[in-house]
Amino acid sequence: MLYADLNGTKKQEGAAVCQRTFKSQAKYQKDGVTYLALYDANQTLQGYMNQASIKVAAGAGGVWTNASGYASLTKPGQDVYGNLDTKQVIKKSDDVLDNTYFISGAYHHLDGQVYYSLYDSHNNWLGYMAGSGFETVNSAEGAWAAASGYAKVVDKNYAIYNSFKFDATGSTDHYYQQYFKKVGQYHHVNGAVYYSVFDLFGHWLGYVNSAAVQNVTMPTLKALGRQMTVM
Repeated sequence: MLYADLNGTKKQEGAAVCQRTFKSQAKYQKDGVTYLALYDANQTLQGYMNQASIKVAAGAGGVWTNASGYASLTKPGQDVYGNLDTKQVIKKSDDVLDNTYFISGAYHHLDGQVYYSLYDSHNNWLGYMAGSGFETVNSAEGAWAAASGYAKVVDKNYAIYNSFKFDATGSTDHYYQQYFKKVGQYHHVNGAVYYSVFDLFGHWLGYVNSAAVQNVTMPTLKALGRQMTVM
């Protein structure tokens, strides 16, 4: 319970401020109970709470709380922090734009925002980012991103998948030197980019690793005619 004063006047139920971080600037004893005076980032007193109900954080970043999922960095110009207490910026999202990262924990900062700790598939830490700075997704392929045009198959050794469970339904060997039409892409947490591809008749083939193809301008009529004859 958050109290408006030390006379027991109720202000908010504890659930309403659960996980929020406040700055404690004074403590008071009353009837054998220790109360902390809690202030927000603007130094405005929010109320008093029993110290036994509070977990003390090392700094303004708050305490680690459990959070998981995936973050797709689709928004340019967002800050990536190395320290939440000093708000030290170590890079911009532009450096890793469109990449997908694992979410491993959250911090409810004194400033009112929630920051997430992000890692890549090799367990390399990227830093902390505000939840408003990226798109949260539920699966490892990340968020759909626009991609269009054509791609020519230049490597025979890649599978074509019908889902990101990686069930192979075909191989680029069958389509070597042929053309796909791209309709969307995914920046998977494993570091690869996968195109959603169609054949030239408009049939969806699946997802293919971008390393297997070369982006090209519209194929010539001669090349298209040759491919359609082969297919």
